[in-house]
Amino acid sequence: LFWSGMRPVPLTDVEKEDYVKKDSLQVIRKSKKYLDSVDAMGNQFGLFDPLLGYSYTNSYKKWRISVGGLLRGTNFNTVQGFNFGTAINYSSWTEDYESLFNINLSANYGIAGDQFRVVGQVAKRFNRTNRRTLILRAGRELKQFNGTEPISPLVNSIATLFWKRNYLKAYDLTSARINYQEEVVNGIQLYGQLGYEKRAPLFNNTDYVLIKNDVDYTSNNPLAPQDFGNAAIMDHDIAKLGLTASIHFDQKYMSYPSGKFNMENSKYPRLDLNYEQGFAADRGALNYAQFSAGLSQEIDLGNTGSFGYNFKTGTFVHSGAISFVDYQHFNGNQTRVNLSGDRLNGFDLMPYYAFSTNKNYAEAHIEHNFKGFVLGKIPGLRALNFNLVAGAKALLTQTNRPYQEVSVGLDNVGFGKFRFLRIDYVRSFYAGQNEGAFVFGVGIGF
Repeated sequence: LFWSGMRPVPLTDVEKEDYVKKDSLQVIRKSKKYLDSVDAMGNQFGLFDPLLGYSYTNSYKKWRISVGGLLRGTNFNTVQGFNFGTAINYSSWTEDYESLFNINLSANYGIAGDQFRVVGQVAKRFNRTNRRTLILRAGRELKQFNGTEPISPLVNSIATLFWKRNYLKAYDLTSARINYQEEVVNGIQLYGQLGYEKRAPLFNNTDYVLIKNDVDYTSNNPLAPQDFGNAAIMDHDIAKLGLTASIHFDQKYMSYPSGKFNMENSKYPRLDLNYEQGFAADRGALNYAQFSAGLSQEIDLGNTGSFGYNFKTGTFVHSGAISFVDYQHFNGNQTRVNLSGDRLNGFDLMPYYAFSTNKNYAEAHIEHNFKGFVLGKIPGLRALNFNLVAGAKALLTQTNRPYQEVSVGLDNVGFGKFRFLRIDYVRSFYAGQNEGAFVFGVGIGF
């Protein structure tokens, strides 16, 4: 009946039979009997589920509960020693996932620090059109000074236990905050955050190592790695407000009854405008404001590959020495391993906190992935299907000399369908000094 009113040419007998069959299958696959039978297979409890995690799904009633495995939540750092974490997550959804609801409770205990920390979060996405989302989060957690947490707990655990390279530096955070986001018009996404934070310093509580060597652990003070008696911050309270506008120029989208789906557009960049304010601090000198902006784009150049860039700049307004937590930190890397997959948002050889600043700054990241344009023309190498990549990065701060990196490497490394590895040779330049190293990681192949 629908097609007879919409299409001038009548449906053929084959089409009529096909639609009847598909409609019947859709009814069956949404029935309780069918969904329960599928869940029965997926909900079976496995031998390794206590270590890797377990989830139970009721597809007919549209909810799922999962518990994190102890193996994934086990790590080591010099503040907590061996620490164990797990999480309980409940989620529910409506038809076609138009609306989502999520409750998460995560817990962590560190043996050496003898501290138990718990964080709870409730999130609600109201629709798939403007993706209006509200998040409430509160609790106590161990937090890296760089809020983007560039140091993977797993990588830090390996580097610490085997080579005494305790790169992770953290403080104790007790907080409560509310987040809200919405696409107000097509192409303009707004994010808002308001919260209260209570911060406390932490110190090393263990010098344990699996393989003994002549290297000494550094302190938990990123400003003075050899100072084990003084912390980078003092106990303090502060309220924080964050506002972000993300603008996607000439954004294309597909509209369906169940939602709006935005499409990537490589012709125009994305502009991010940010404002962050710390206020009502118990120490007046800690209040501040930061304005920042970013421009990023990934351009498809056809058979010559793809080119990406990410430019950022910012400035601070304050009347005193703000907390080191609120400095602008940059995503460095000292492990020779990069598992983020995002090479346009960080550096490969830069020390994690050597260039953190509370003054003016600017950073630039560019990279070209030649895909098969170069190596695909070389006999012998063509069969490997590797991609040549080249990039450059720079950081300018008001208090330091410029820092630069250049790199060349291979992406799409692997065999068969497993081609997610990447190898780069990176050379850094700072204050007349330069050093080079190979960095291993994963690639996203943009």
